[in-house]
Formats: sequence, C-alpha cells, structure tokens
Amino acid sequence: TAVPALADRRRERMTVTGFEDERLLLVHRWTEGNQAFIIFNLNPSAVTLPVRLPAGSWTKCLDSAEARWQGPGATLPSSVRSDESVSTAMPPHSVAMYQHLA
Repeated sequence: TAVPALADRRRERMTVTGFEDERLLLVHRWTEGNQAFIIFNLNPSAVTLPVRLPAGSWTKCLDSAEARWQGPGATLPSSVRSDESVSTAMPPHSVAMYQHLA
C-alpha cells in the first residue's frame, strides 16, 4: 500500500523525536490528506511509552513483529483511535507504521 506522506521529502513536513533512555525513535510525516507515524524500538526489551498522535483513526500498515517478517508475532492493534495520546507496548527491536487518511 502506498503511503503518500513518505513520498513527500520536505523536511518541514516531518518531525523526529528520540527518547534516549527508552531507545525509541518516533517519526511523523505528513502531506495533503495523508499522515504516517513510524515507531522504531531499538531496545532489546519491550517499551511502553505514551505517544502523541494527531486526533483521528490510524491504521497499521507495517509491523515488523508479524510472522510474515519472521517476527515473534504481532501484538500491536491493527488500528487505533487517538485523542492525542496513545500508549502501546512496542516489542523489542521492532518498527511499526500507522497511517491516517484525511
């Protein structure tokens, strides 16, 4: 599935937030009518951290923990409804991406 927000390479349409102690990296990219939020867990342990998302419905389009990527099995929800903050446990050494369509 194409994610238009990833094709827009303008830096002013991207925020990157790192959490050094948790070894977590959050990337938010957006373009007209589309947003992508990518969570990288670089920690050897699962990490739970409240994440601030723009309000709305977000659909998971990538989860490296899924069996098809030879991961241990998906534990993240396939969709989330955000009211600005979502708290989800990220599996160790994993990446997940959620997409929001306007």
